[in-house]
Amino acid sequence: MQKFCESFLINNGFVLRGVIVYGRNNIPIKDVKAFVEYDKEYPIFRIDLKKVLDKVSCNRWVAKCSVRRRLPDTIVIKVVERVPIAIWQYQYKHYLVDKDGRIFDIDGLTDKYGHLLHVVGKSANFYVYQLIQDMENNPTLLHEVKYAVIQGKRRWDLFIGDILVKMPEKRFDNAWRYLGQLYSEGVLNDKSIRVIDMRDENKFYVEKFNNVTLS
Repeated sequence: MQKFCESFLINNGFVLRGVIVYGRNNIPIKDVKAFVEYDKEYPIFRIDLKKVLDKVSCNRWVAKCSVRRRLPDTIVIKVVERVPIAIWQYQYKHYLVDKDGRIFDIDGLTDKYGHLLHVVGKSANFYVYQLIQDMENNPTLLHEVKYAVIQGKRRWDLFIGDILVKMPEKRFDNAWRYLGQLYSEGVLNDKSIRVIDMRDENKFYVEKFNNVTLS
């Protein structure tokens, strides 16, 4: 009886003929093709949806997903992809990073995401989301940051134009606010400035190419 029912369904077109994926932007095509490891014309009711769901969920790009049959002959996969927020450089390699610190291969995506903040250093991928949040209240200045280097999981060095800005371990917001003031006053356009050291919240040092001044 079971074979008769299956034959009846197959003869009436209840077989796999297509896979549709909604929400895919960055998931490689080769990964998509591997989501459903069943040949065409395979009985659609014999496809293990949980197995497909587990395979999709394991993809690094996937934050959420669902899988269903669309009768008579299609498997529909819906995905919500993770969103890159920065480019992380570590041990001479580059990766895309999301807000949770997950990393993705940047191959083929450099042009698309090259505008993102670049961060450098061990574990920087886990701290960059907080860094961006701390700087978002001044998006104009944020876009001037070429890259940021984490120092011992405690603080950041920012490179703004040709100037190295040493940010403090604590009260980042105060230093960032003051840095914004310097930016609006045009101080950061001074080509003679090499380093602005803001690690001491009570004063900061400006190191020029020929001398050091205390402010």
